[in-house]
Amino acid sequence: SCDFRCPAGSIVGIGPLPSGELAASCTSCPAGHFSLGGGWLVSGVAGDWRKPWPVGLQSTCMYKDGMNRWNIGGVHHAPCSLRVEAPEGVAGEFEMATAVWNAKLSSLGPLVGRLRLAPGDGRACAPLPLAWRAGIDGKVLLLARRGGCDAEVKAANALLGGADAVLLMDLSRDGIVRAPPSQSSPQPRIPLFVIGQENGDVLTMVSKQSTVIVNVSSPAC
Repeated sequence: SCDFRCPAGSIVGIGPLPSGELAASCTSCPAGHFSLGGGWLVSGVAGDWRKPWPVGLQSTCMYKDGMNRWNIGGVHHAPCSLRVEAPEGVAGEFEMATAVWNAKLSSLGPLVGRLRLAPGDGRACAPLPLAWRAGIDGKVLLLARRGGCDAEVKAANALLGGADAVLLMDLSRDGIVRAPPSQSSPQPRIPLFVIGQENGDVLTMVSKQSTVIVNVSSPAC
C-alpha cells in the first residue's frame, strides 16, 4: 500500500519518469472541477471496495498479479496477452483480444517491436504520414484509438504506413477487451489486437516519454 496526499484543488496523477518508472504527483484540477482534498482513506481491508461510492466519484485499481500480469480491477482474463519488454516501469503482461482475421495470419510468427502512436487524432482513419516510422529499425506496432472508422480501415492504413501490426485501444473502461468483427472483404493482411482503454492510456503516456518495446507470441495467440 502507499500514502500519497494532494492538497485541495489538486488530484493525484501518475506519470513516467525519464527512467520509465511511474511516479505519483499532484496535478491542479481543470476549470470547472474540484477536489475536496484531505486524504479520504479507502481501505480494501475494511471492505471499502464493496461499498457504494459517493455520486460522481469513481476509482480504478491497477495492479500486477503473481504471474506478472497487469490487472484492471481484477475482472476478466483474456486468453491472449501482450508483453511489454521495456521500459522496466511498465514491463509485464497486458491482456488483449485478437481480431478474427488474425487466425489466418498465424504463419507470421512472433511480433517483437517498438510501439508507435498513431498521429493526429490517434484513430488511424487516414493514411499515415510518409515519415511516420522514419528512423526505426525492426518491427513497429501502431497504437490507435477505437472509433471514427472500421478496424479494417485502421489495419489497411497501418499496413500502407509501414506498420507490422495494430494495437487498438477499446473504449470500454471495465477492463474487458473486445475483438472487433470482420466486416470487409478481402481480409486485412496485418494482425490487429485490442487492449482496454486504461491499459492503452498507460502505454500512450509512457510512449510519449520513452521507447516502448512489446512482444506478441503469435498473431492468433
